[in-house]
Amino acid sequence: MSTASVEPTSTLSEISRTSAHADLQPISAEYYNLTDAEGNPIASLLVLMDRWQNPVRAEVHVYSPEPSEQDVALRQAQLLLEDRYYSPEPIPLYVLYAAMIRDRVQVSLENGPQPRPRGLNLRPILAGMAILVVLLLAAWYISGRFGSNNQTAFPVEPAGVQTQASSSENLAAVTQAPGSASQPASNQELPPSRNAHPGLAVGMRAKILPGLSSSMRTEPGANAGDIIDYVRDEQEMTIIDGPVLQRGKTDTIVWWKVRLDDGKEGWVPANTSELRLLVPVE
Repeated sequence: MSTASVEPTSTLSEISRTSAHADLQPISAEYYNLTDAEGNPIASLLVLMDRWQNPVRAEVHVYSPEPSEQDVALRQAQLLLEDRYYSPEPIPLYVLYAAMIRDRVQVSLENGPQPRPRGLNLRPILAGMAILVVLLLAAWYISGRFGSNNQTAFPVEPAGVQTQASSSENLAAVTQAPGSASQPASNQELPPSRNAHPGLAVGMRAKILPGLSSSMRTEPGANAGDIIDYVRDEQEMTIIDGPVLQRGKTDTIVWWKVRLDDGKEGWVPANTSELRLLVPVE
């Protein structure tokens, strides 16, 4: 007795398709172009988001052949992620090396679904109204608390004294630079840093830990001032001023002003919220 043969079902990869697979769904992502000091593109950063717009994965696509520029691109990607995103757990950052080519393909989108008319987006309006209500309540509270005594709500700072805030560390409260007028202790006190080396002091020689790097800036703060240079991989320096403390995400960030062996001077963090950067030279 003969049996009828059954044709095996073809897999998706074996089927010649002319349309996208129905199960493919878009993933929200944010794209950044990373450049060198002259504005030339050296890499790109892609941050993938979940449906709640929380980061879950990041990819830095490096297409510069120079090792120094690859280090700069990786550091820029790390700082950008730390400055603009929050996640209770570390997210993976994949470093992918690619080559830029001039070939490109024009993709026609005429047969795709027509865009739906956009309605009024109420989120920015509601957010603005909420902020306005909070400001009005704060102004009412301050005027009621201090207005009867004919006193200003905040003390006037002496000329030349500035407070600094780190945008990458989420509205950090910072101490003043050495030599500036003192403020009430309640505005200065921060918990001791867990990750910063406790033995660092002005006049000491310090070095950055092997395999790590950090930017050296004209002012203390992840986005303060301008970047002067980068220190990396056991590079040594002399501490000449500091410290300036800033509130980090999960730790107090300690900034020291240092002088490199080539004479450059700037501010370098001794730690991040996750790891130690600077240690004394033995």
